[in-house]
Amino acid sequence: MKNLLLFTVFVTLTLPNIAQQVTNSNNDVYNTVSIGSTVPADSELTLMVEKSASLPVITTNSISAITTTSATCGGNITDDGGASISERGVCYNYLPTPTISNNKTISGTGTGNYTCAISFQMTGALYYIRAYATNSAGTSYGNELTYVPGTQSIPIVFNPDLTYNSVSDINGNVYKTIQIGTQIWMAESLRSTKYRNGDNIPCVVNATEWFNLTSGAYTQEFMPSVIYGRLYNYYAIADSRNLCPTGWHMPTDDEWTTLSDYLGGLDDAGGKLKEAGRTHWTNMNVGATNETGFTALGQGIREASGGNTSKCAIGIFWSSTEKDANYVWTRYTYDYMSRLGRYSYGKKAGLSVRCVKDDNSVDEISVTFNVGGGSVVPSLTVSKNTTITKPADPTKIGYTFAGWYKEASCTNAWNFATDVVTTNITLFAKWTVATFVENRQVTDFKLYPNPAKDKLYINFNSSNLSGAIYDLQGKRVVDIKTGINPIDISNLSKGIYFVKIINSGNIIVDKLIKE
Repeated sequence: MKNLLLFTVFVTLTLPNIAQQVTNSNNDVYNTVSIGSTVPADSELTLMVEKSASLPVITTNSISAITTTSATCGGNITDDGGASISERGVCYNYLPTPTISNNKTISGTGTGNYTCAISFQMTGALYYIRAYATNSAGTSYGNELTYVPGTQSIPIVFNPDLTYNSVSDINGNVYKTIQIGTQIWMAESLRSTKYRNGDNIPCVVNATEWFNLTSGAYTQEFMPSVIYGRLYNYYAIADSRNLCPTGWHMPTDDEWTTLSDYLGGLDDAGGKLKEAGRTHWTNMNVGATNETGFTALGQGIREASGGNTSKCAIGIFWSSTEKDANYVWTRYTYDYMSRLGRYSYGKKAGLSVRCVKDDNSVDEISVTFNVGGGSVVPSLTVSKNTTITKPADPTKIGYTFAGWYKEASCTNAWNFATDVVTTNITLFAKWTVATFVENRQVTDFKLYPNPAKDKLYINFNSSNLSGAIYDLQGKRVVDIKTGINPIDISNLSKGIYFVKIINSGNIIVDKLIKE
């Protein structure tokens, strides 16, 4: 039955000429009359007017349940267009604007939200995806999404034959670094959301807002930042608060040239810099060997207009060198070429960042920790002009750890967030005497028996205490907790130990002899 609108009216007319009968979806039968016919006076007449159907209204839902060869997508049909939905689903293709004549997955009929599974024929290839809905008026499509199966959760493939070091940014993100000739480069693209001084870098997604920017920003786009890094505009690159970690900087155009010259020129440098294989590149990935360890990925571009293009097909990196007032020199490489290109890009674009080390010396620095009688802290070997990861605090019976200092007098504290090592150094532990009460001064505290063999009792008028038994080297050998009395010490070797009890901010220390 055609889509009809029903109206009930009372008329005063003459007998109609019955033209035909129609039945609706509820099997109700209606007489129809021709235009110009008459009916009896005061008759009840149902008028049915045919309404033309329109295309459904649909949006494409986000992609989820991602694997290397499949994903889940779907749509939301908010208006059926006045006609029942005969088919709905998702269509996808290698080219933009896919239709149901391409690949499709069907997900039943009706309006509202729906999902369906998509299986992809190739990993590493860029797919375009749209939800669709069909009624008697035709097929309409939702917004277009892009997806590259096999790239979302697979780690970066570094060169296994090379030795990488590392550096951390202000966010705590850790990046592999690699020496190439006389230079030391990040082997991963920057993904920091803060400038070096800790100030936040704005994240701008809206296309119009992005286009109107005249200050630093990054974009949160489709490609996962933990793999591909983030895309920054040039205003973030040029900001005086610095984008790169301490001891690192944005490469100049000349420093990029130094890199390509070391690799034999621009013609083959791109292949030597690209991640090998097709894990994070589409199609051919021509000439990719990653023999340098640089591990360039095809993270794509955010154009000045706000659109994101060439995902998994191009890697393009800022330099800090302006060509003129509007354009900046960059380096790029495509999946279909082994060349490293040099091109000037507009400042409003969103491109990737690879930082280069300030001092290209490859010296390794030794950092030792003088614990001053406390528990042992292992030495570290780090790269020159980098920060140090703070080790776990040492412990010392009867003392409270008060930080690491640059000299034995413990005058100048070491700042693990900003201080960098330039030569082999020793850091010194500072201790303050803890508040403690000797056993003889506390009349309601008693260890017994002492000496003890298998069991140790603590007599102390407190319902909230904690502590431990330590050997002479300061190693914690038995924990003491409220409510556990006696304490089993049968596994301890014969000798002298110290019992430390903490109660109400005070520390009580007593000697224990184990028989």
